[in-house]
Amino acid sequence: MNSTEIDTSKDIKDECRQYKLLVQNLSEGIWVIDKNLKVAFVNTTMSDMLGYDTNDMVGKPMLDFLSDECSEKVKKTCADYKSVDGAGHEVKKKCESNLSKSNGETIYASIQCSFFFDSENNFKGIISSILDISEKKETEEKLIKNEKTFRELIECTQTAYVVMDEKLLIQEANTILSEMMNLNTSDIIGQNPRTWVDNNDIERFDRIFAGVINGRPIEESEIKFKLPNGKSLYVIVNANIIINGGKRIMCLIRDITEKKNIEQVQYVAEQHKKDRIKQKISEIRTQLKQNMS
Repeated sequence: MNSTEIDTSKDIKDECRQYKLLVQNLSEGIWVIDKNLKVAFVNTTMSDMLGYDTNDMVGKPMLDFLSDECSEKVKKTCADYKSVDGAGHEVKKKCESNLSKSNGETIYASIQCSFFFDSENNFKGIISSILDISEKKETEEKLIKNEKTFRELIECTQTAYVVMDEKLLIQEANTILSEMMNLNTSDIIGQNPRTWVDNNDIERFDRIFAGVINGRPIEESEIKFKLPNGKSLYVIVNANIIINGGKRIMCLIRDITEKKNIEQVQYVAEQHKKDRIKQKISEIRTQLKQNMS
């Protein structure tokens, strides 16, 4: 063996050691599975993730560490692609699954798999990268639960909840708004509430919502709507801009029609009372003038 061959062999071994060191120090777990679906290799990140010694995982069935649902997906992928015609190929799959830890607990992981097949379409094995996303999943579930609770609370109130885009088109609304407007939800989504505003309030509506889009929230503003049935609806509007993949406007609408009607009745009654007092004073003055003449 000449010196060139020795140097080449040494270079290959050094490079292999470097790659092995790199794989062992990756922040994600690496799994290599053989054609019998048994663990051929795991890096220390993977074994630490599941609480095993590396040697305790090698040789064990991969399916022992997966949820039943994910196990079925793996077996189905292996079976489906055995019948594919063509040269050797690689099939990539991504899924999320619960993985079993050595202490009986589970973690939720994102799994990226590469399935390998030879030129005769025989399954050769899998290389997988594993990320523990348990914390992310728990956060998402809490957010979903909180959103569900929030929506239930909103539905139980007597306040209409509306979310609009920058063009003031309604994207979301609770059932209170449907009842308030005497419209089906399907007739509300996609509508601009400006179409319901009484002509005398349109200029003010445009002004205050232009302010919202420019970052000035509406703390409380009274707007008069004209319902499809011709009746009037008086509401108090609170609105603010929210950022969630783009500007959206969250709006709370409270029906004050009954209060407004009572105030109008009281105002009319008060005016009648004032008119009667004025008439009485006028009558007294007339009587005094007649008595003095």
